[in-house]
Amino acid sequence: MQQRRRHTMTSGDVESVFSGHPQRRLVPHRITADWAGTGHILLCTDGFARLVTDYQLCPGWSEVVAEARERGLAYLEKLIRQTESDPTVSGDRFKRADDVAAVLICAG
Repeated sequence: MQQRRRHTMTSGDVESVFSGHPQRRLVPHRITADWAGTGHILLCTDGFARLVTDYQLCPGWSEVVAEARERGLAYLEKLIRQTESDPTVSGDRFKRADDVAAVLICAG
């Protein structure tokens, strides 16, 4: 773990804002699109995205939005935290729990 932290602090990778990598991204990813007809926008950290990407607790983003609308973002955070604390969940994780933050913007 110490070795990975040292790597992140001194060189890291392009995705880590806090890394020392010369090509690091110092601005968020951006998408330019026609938002007409968009009903929801979900902004979230990579820790929250693990619902879909790593833990597969939801099959896709439309299901995440539906669950967030029906049960709330706190419910989804609880699912993530339960999964992180489950000793049977495998994977090479840097830390036991990741940051989890999300905002769901609903139009009209």
